Amino acid sequence: MKATKVLMVVMAAAIMTLGLSGASYAFHDGGVATCDSCHTMHNASGTTGVMGGHGVTAQKGFSYKGATAQFTGNVYLLQGSDQSSTCLNCHAVAETPGSGYHVMSPDAVTSNLPTHFTPGGDFGWLLATPASATSSYDKSRRGHNINAADWGLGSAAGYAITLQTAPGGSYPQANLHCSSCHDPHGTYRHTTGDPTQTTDIKSTVFSSGYTGGSGVSIGGSGSYGVSGDGKSAVGVYRLLAGVGYAPTSVGSAYAFAKDSPTAIAPSNYDIVATTFGIASGQPATTEVVVQYGKGMSEWCQNCHTNIKGGMGSFIHPAGTSDGTASLGIATAGSNTIAANYNAYVYSGNLTGTNLYSSAVPVEGVPLVALAAGTATTINKAPTVTGSQSVSCLSCHKAHASAWANMTRFDVSAELTTIGGNYLSNDLTPGQRGVLYSSSQYKNAMDGRPSAVFATNQRVLCNKCHAKD
Repeated sequence: MKATKVLMVVMAAAIMTLGLSGASYAFHDGGVATCDSCHTMHNASGTTGVMGGHGVTAQKGFSYKGATAQFTGNVYLLQGSDQSSTCLNCHAVAETPGSGYHVMSPDAVTSNLPTHFTPGGDFGWLLATPASATSSYDKSRRGHNINAADWGLGSAAGYAITLQTAPGGSYPQANLHCSSCHDPHGTYRHTTGDPTQTTDIKSTVFSSGYTGGSGVSIGGSGSYGVSGDGKSAVGVYRLLAGVGYAPTSVGSAYAFAKDSPTAIAPSNYDIVATTFGIASGQPATTEVVVQYGKGMSEWCQNCHTNIKGGMGSFIHPAGTSDGTASLGIATAGSNTIAANYNAYVYSGNLTGTNLYSSAVPVEGVPLVALAAGTATTINKAPTVTGSQSVSCLSCHKAHASAWANMTRFDVSAELTTIGGNYLSNDLTPGQRGVLYSSSQYKNAMDGRPSAVFATNQRVLCNKCHAKD
């Protein structure tokens, strides 16, 4: 048994290292992963943990946190002491960007900054201390406060958590885990094997309406592209749960009413960003361009039920369902938001053409399907038109950011740069509201150098509104 398990780990490591298309995302593959990577039935190995098959991690000599004494276990037979801790056993590593699937820098303090620039953000910002912060500084507003006791997050955090329920909803923070949003056992799938199709998401292998005969199993992750064999389905984006999902920790009272959203990401999604605007259709080698299709903002309403958007309720519109968040709405004279967005380079410069920016992504872009085996990334900037929409993710990161309320940039300050440098504490020490050192600020902007902005750059709300 031990020899077999070692062989599986070595094989997985080899596949991940080679980056073989169709196998490079083999751990989750858009569906249920290897069971004993997350669970242990008897914990026969005791405090060493039972490593089920995450080859790359095992190769680094990683051992699980939260392991218990031999023949004792954790809730739900998990490898970690709770759901999120189990996820972070693989998804939290302190290293430089480029690892792909890591979403937390566990050593993120003043001297060790959050270093992962994935689209969802780095949970390490919930641990990081700004250079000028006092002991009363509220770290908890910077992200989803998942409970991961083994990693010092949530109820185990050494600071008070301000929000005990989801803003605009009632989902309890005490029950918030990675599995509150991601269904680790989810069987949601695009039955045609094409994640660009928004009407074919089924929740089980027995759903009616599939026309592909018996080939309904998940053959790949819907996060990256299309199944190339014509027989199998692909999963949904990032294992995001769909209609009817009710996490075990909260029960049916919080069952999801919205289906999984559609999106496609590049496989190299943890990279340093070095540009701001990207010409449409050009390879985005220095920015991560996630194609956000439909339903992302509506899906967020599964927990944030009262934040529906729409100008009639005097809150910022978001989503693709009713057209109120369309970029075709006029905002300044004859210019539409779409026109401003495409032309905006930086403060005072509206001379660009089709300048998409991952710093302010939009939703409703036509998803570009990629057949398995043809490439490993989809990383081209879409052409933004008036039919696209503002999304929750245009302004917020899904996991955590450096700023209050998980915004992608600091909306509390008028300026982002002064004299060509980030508005940092080492530039203006002691100034009210200036929290981060220049190195912290740069990481907060996903590694972008301040030179990509104007000498005196104003807040990036102007990417759409062009009021600067």
